[in-house]
Amino acid sequence: MIAKYRLSSGLICYAEFCDNVNSVFSDLVNPNDVIANAKSTSNFTDDDKDTLLALLGAIRTEIMNKRILIKPQFQDYDKTKSCHITTEQFRRVMKILSLIPPDEALFQLLIRKYLDSGNIREINYFKFCADIDRPQDIFPAYVPKNPVAEDWIFHGQLRDAGSTYFTDPT
Repeated sequence: MIAKYRLSSGLICYAEFCDNVNSVFSDLVNPNDVIANAKSTSNFTDDDKDTLLALLGAIRTEIMNKRILIKPQFQDYDKTKSCHITTEQFRRVMKILSLIPPDEALFQLLIRKYLDSGNIREINYFKFCADIDRPQDIFPAYVPKNPVAEDWIFHGQLRDAGSTYFTDPT
């Protein structure tokens, strides 16, 4: 942030900083856009996405096999009821439930997915629990703007050739 507002003389342009901060409080700004910009903006490669989906699938399987209620564990640490807890608390809950990934890099990938860009020390555990429940919503699939209808031909399947053998009474 210092590099963004630094002047050539080495001083910080405080007026530009204040204008940038106050710009979100203008009547002309759409509040939904401001909220959407405050959410996590982590970019993931295809390998990261595949790894994250596999990790969340493994966590989901463990939760289902052990019949763990995971959300109440997180809510114990969420005193402000904001659906956010610190990364240390998130690590503690995952360790207590024996769900912590074996590799620190995997855990950092998990944390990176659920950080909110407004506060990089807090995890959105509500989103984590929702993604555990519905893993197909984590990374939505690509949907083309103008879909093209395709004729599907299933090989080996019998098609009606217009036979009239059984239409007349015998």
